[in-house]
Amino acid sequence: MLSEAYAQTDQIEKICKEYDEKLSRAAEEEIPESVPNLKVNCTLTKRAIGPVDHQITIYFDEHEHEVEDMGDELMKEAVIRKVEFEISAASYTVNYSYYFNEAGLLIKYVERSIGYECFLKQVYFNEKLPVRIQQDKITGDNCMSEKEAEVYDHTELSKKEKASATWLLEDADKFRQILFANYELFKD
Repeated sequence: MLSEAYAQTDQIEKICKEYDEKLSRAAEEEIPESVPNLKVNCTLTKRAIGPVDHQITIYFDEHEHEVEDMGDELMKEAVIRKVEFEISAASYTVNYSYYFNEAGLLIKYVERSIGYECFLKQVYFNEKLPVRIQQDKITGDNCMSEKEAEVYDHTELSKKEKASATWLLEDADKFRQILFANYELFKD
């Protein structure tokens, strides 16, 4: 079981790395439009914190296929591939990344928190099931917590970790719905 989980996460890491390289190449070659994306920015004021910036970028692949019932007309569709979600305030920054395979299924979640808590958490999925969760501590000048984050690497998840993974899958579905609703408006 353990070696199977590590083999799966190695494959997932490869997929994520290849997609991040695609995004980097597009940025370096100054053709970011070669990777379709949807961006949403919002600043909300939270009590006792002040302004908190929220930025969501949803990257997707665009596909065309023929629809026989519509006279072989080409139909466009978007398949979600990556979501970057950043929440930042004066005292903290949290970056969330959701990675999806070519079919649009969530395969990896990454959370990087700096400020009150400092940690890097990664959750790996196979067929909508969590197969591994790991967390490392982050240290540095921007970490305000005296207590260091717990370090762990689990392939047998606790009830709480399974519940957390379910929430992540639900969040992934929400991002997919955001993409679908917006893509339907501007695809043609």
